[in-house]
Amino acid sequence: QDDFCWRLRLSMQVRKTNQTHLARALGVAPATVSRWQNNPSNYPGLDHLIAAAQFLKVPVEWLAFGNPNLMPRKCSRMLRELKRLVKMRHPVDYMENEK
Repeated sequence: QDDFCWRLRLSMQVRKTNQTHLARALGVAPATVSRWQNNPSNYPGLDHLIAAAQFLKVPVEWLAFGNPNLMPRKCSRMLRELKRLVKMRHPVDYMENEK
């Protein structure tokens, strides 16, 4: 899955931040960040999107649109590690999902 919610959660994990810290940096309520993380139809405005990308140190184009060529290295490494862990824990399920 690669949508804005997923990219926001991944970026926050890599940056080791949480909803409260991001919300404070953007001047919004933590509940607002939660909606961005969990509801694909709830998307931040351009000003908040740019501020979030700057705070999370990711390209705004990647955060907004998911261009894989712009994925930050740290996010890419974390994604590979997550896939490796899932494959180790559930090899049959993982192989079926990769088809």
